[in-house]
Amino acid sequence: MKKKIHQVHETIKQNEDGNITEAQRDVVFSISKEPNYIKLYLDDIEKLFELPSNSSKLLLELLKKINYDGQIVLNATIKKAICEKLNYVIGTVDNYISDLCKKEIFKRVGTGVYIANPHIFGKGDWMTIVKQHIVTGK
Repeated sequence: MKKKIHQVHETIKQNEDGNITEAQRDVVFSISKEPNYIKLYLDDIEKLFELPSNSSKLLLELLKKINYDGQIVLNATIKKAICEKLNYVIGTVDNYISDLCKKEIFKRVGTGVYIANPHIFGKGDWMTIVKQHIVTGK
């Protein structure tokens, strides 16, 4: 079921005589309601996507960094902190992120910036998550 959203757009135009005319129109668009969902553990994501064993710990640390736009920003300082916490080296993190991108769990959108696949992970209200589906083209 889709939720209908009504918006009123008002346009003010000036004709050749200098008179101001107003045109008003209603715009109606639909947004799907939040679908049913179940809880899924990161260990399950690891198995479903055939990720390296025990990689769910790193996935959790990366997902803690997700913002309300679905982005994960990983600069050198953040990567170093994750490595220290998990006792990993930078190369391990980089390789893991490459795997996540190859399996379309994350999408690289810029240097050190990734978007989590909104079909798998979401943060925030449903309208924002739906917009992320549109942006990622999924």
